[in-house]
Amino acid sequence: MMERDGKDSKVGKDTHAVWTGRFQPPHTGHFHILRHSIEHLQMPHAAVLTAHFGWESEGAYGRHSREAYHPHRNPFTPWERATLMRLGLEEYGLQDQVTVSVAPRHDIGWDLVTGFYPPDRIICLTEKDDFERVKADLWRARGERVHVFRDVGADVLTTTEIRRRVASGEDWRNYVPPASHAYFIAIDGPHRAFGTGISVQRFPDTPAPA
Repeated sequence: MMERDGKDSKVGKDTHAVWTGRFQPPHTGHFHILRHSIEHLQMPHAAVLTAHFGWESEGAYGRHSREAYHPHRNPFTPWERATLMRLGLEEYGLQDQVTVSVAPRHDIGWDLVTGFYPPDRIICLTEKDDFERVKADLWRARGERVHVFRDVGADVLTTTEIRRRVASGEDWRNYVPPASHAYFIAIDGPHRAFGTGISVQRFPDTPAPA
């Protein structure tokens, strides 16, 4: 198993470095990590956006996930997050190196969910908080290869920290890639993610502008 920055002699040409998460919303910290990962793991990457469900998993993961997957922390739909992710990848010049997909939560029904993931994969994580360590234990228990980045730089902020900074008066535009600002505003992102800005009211059956 991979545990730190480095090469794995068993990595094949079709191996993907997989980053899975909620990405609510995709922000500059996510793209900083992806860019760092691509530099150190020179292979195709996959960003798997997990979809929210109200179900709960058991054990240590469940204790953490109940808060992480609470509706108030997951305001954006899979389509909106995928669109924001693709816009950000284009801005960072990573669109040809990262595949974006959506999958159900991997902690529930893994036997079914595994088909949403690249068949030859290395699960990538950081050490940003206790939840990441619990995730690593879960992936290892499944026999998955795990790569833990322990030094990704000071530019990496969690969504929780970004929300705290915006709540204290910082501009949300500092943390959402400029290429996605127009779309983010169109879907009422500032209000939904950070409680800031003017809420945009749309009829439920009216799609957001492309």
